[in-house]
This record gives sequence, structure tokens and C-alpha cells, in this order.
Amino acid sequence: MHVRLPLPALVPLALALTACGGSDSTVALRLILEPDLSGRVVAAALVDGGEGLVERVSTGVAWEERAQLVFAAGRFESLSLAGLLFADLELSGGDTPDGLSYLRLVIPRGPDARWPSLLTITDPDRREALEDVVKGGVPRAVRFVVETPRPVFSAAFRPELPGVDGERDGSRAQLSISLDSVALEGDDLVWRITW
Repeated sequence: MHVRLPLPALVPLALALTACGGSDSTVALRLILEPDLSGRVVAAALVDGGEGLVERVSTGVAWEERAQLVFAAGRFESLSLAGLLFADLELSGGDTPDGLSYLRLVIPRGPDARWPSLLTITDPDRREALEDVVKGGVPRAVRFVVETPRPVFSAAFRPELPGVDGERDGSRAQLSISLDSVALEGDDLVWRITW
């Protein structure tokens, strides 16, 4: 589901998704969780695109390259329901007997991983062509951000890889993954958060 938001609503959303600065933080998948494990998902993706409004209403310009920053938002009923997938990203979650809640994100790696192309341009030739067009270059990393209803108790990922960095602060956990790390054949990356 694509959500059309008025421009005043998109500005804070864009700032929130790109708040870490640099081109490595332009694309992201953000989950905002409620106590019952329902929530919202917001995706910011850099995608190739055809002719857009700017090109159609311009004269005297020979447009050469185009990419779009696309925002999409939606809701989900529960992390504990089977089938919460984004391409081949697998999300699950629930409550533990000791009163904590958890989220588990399985992130496939290797050339067959489908999820990176949903969030950024992965074709090396297109990336190179857009390097001079996209300020700061085409994003070389994807961020996953989870906002929880209580402070995050732990956030860890396995296996340890170069180009993968996680952090937590208050009721927010974040994982940044370089596209180079994703491209390497190997075990899926598993990120687990408890709160």
C-alpha cells in the first residue's frame, strides 16, 4: 500500500529517516511498534524511475538520469502472525515468559537476496551512472530502525560482519548494513531486539 502524504507531513518524515546524515542513511525500513506488537512500517527507497513531473513541465533541458526517493507507509496487525515478510526479509516477534517482548529480523545475504533492490538501486552500472546525480552518491547502506513502546533492553546481530553496525538508544534500535556485506555469500544476518 502506498500512502500519499501532504508535503508538510513528508518533510518531518524525510528528516527522521535521513537524520543520521550522509548518503548511507537515505534508504531505510522503519518499524514503529505498539505494546500489542502491532505497528506501522515506513519505507524510504531510492528507485529507478521513468519520466516524472519535472521532466514533463520543463523545456530547454535534456534530462539524462533519473532516480526517485519513494516513501511508503502501512500498518500490520502483529509481529507474532506468520507471514510478515518484505520480499525475503522475515520478521517475527512475541512476548517472553519473563515479561519482555522481542523482534527477530532475518536478513538474507548473497547474490540471491531480493530485499536490497526494494530499497535502493543495486545494479552497478546504474549506481555508477547516478553517482554524479544523487548528492553524496547512491546510498551504499540500508538502515533498519525499530521504535519500541518501552526502552530497548538488548539489540544484537549475528554473524559479526564488516560494514554492519548496530546501536540502541532509549526505545530505538538501529542496524546499518552496507550493500557490500549483503552481497557476500554467507549465513543470513539475524538481528534480535528485546524490550
